[in-house]
Amino acid sequence: MLDNGLRDQLGGGFFRYTTDRQWRTPHYEQMLHTQAQAAQLLLRAGEQLGAQPYRDAGMATLENMLRAFRRDDGLFRSALSAVGHDGRDGSHYLWRVQELEAVLGPQWQAKVEILVETPAGLLPALSMEASETDRRALLQQRERKPPPADDKALLGLNGLALSALAAGSDDTRFRKAAEQLAGVLNSIAEDGTATRLIDRVDSGPATLEDLVYAARGLVDWWRASGDARSASGAAALLRKAHARFYRGTHWLDGDLAPLPGSSRSLLIQDSQLPSPAALWIDTAWQLAESEYEVQLGRLADTASLVWPQALHDNTFYHATWLAAMIERRSRSPSLSSFQNTARIARLI
Repeated sequence: MLDNGLRDQLGGGFFRYTTDRQWRTPHYEQMLHTQAQAAQLLLRAGEQLGAQPYRDAGMATLENMLRAFRRDDGLFRSALSAVGHDGRDGSHYLWRVQELEAVLGPQWQAKVEILVETPAGLLPALSMEASETDRRALLQQRERKPPPADDKALLGLNGLALSALAAGSDDTRFRKAAEQLAGVLNSIAEDGTATRLIDRVDSGPATLEDLVYAARGLVDWWRASGDARSASGAAALLRKAHARFYRGTHWLDGDLAPLPGSSRSLLIQDSQLPSPAALWIDTAWQLAESEYEVQLGRLADTASLVWPQALHDNTFYHATWLAAMIERRSRSPSLSSFQNTARIARLI
């Protein structure tokens, strides 16, 4: 996947998906949540597996976030369009032969591998003969006119972006961007007026996902930087999420009292994004284990005891929940009240 068309080989980011099983032909849309999650995964893989190529790819994905997704105000836009300014799918990423030759010279064919060839143009990847200078020259030429973008700064997606920046915060560029973004999210947590769009008070109240992903971003930044304000801000967002979206043993899909037929769940499954319910539990535990907000940890303990049949029937869709339980046990091996270890082992 790293070497083929799922990844923007010049810019370092990831497209939303490919249309073939060989990962070569992309749907050219790029999503902020894809970049944020891919960067975290690659950086973690690079660290735990001792694999420098994964770390390099993760850092390149963060570079793509700063260049293509970061707005002038330091917030992050939601997506880059698959359709170019000329109305053609993928035209921002496709090249004509004359354009490649103009940038790379007459020996351009030795420097690129063509991943996709269409009437609209060629999608190139760099060969072993190409240099970093060649890549930057192609990128500079391409980015003279950025693709159309969905410029909305969603609270939850910016929380995911902060988590990714925290993972790469040993690099000064990403650390500075994280500091600025954390300042905005902390202000939102402190004033208590979280909305779906960070800069639009008329955009409606924040959802469960918005509050939890923002809280997780602040916790990840606190753990990376030691910023106590971010731990407090995360706790405030988690309390708000619990008060609005948790009733008894169920998570609600809205913050109104449930009506007959409305959606409430013992456990929310993962989708293209992690389960906000599972992430709430894990984030609350992390704060409690570090002696922040012990009461939140007790609430998480209670919520974690729920063991619906859906977990047995569809284990694949609850990886975030299982990971939270397993990592909780690994961080606190003497936790005598942990009741579900054997059940998790049987599921795995």
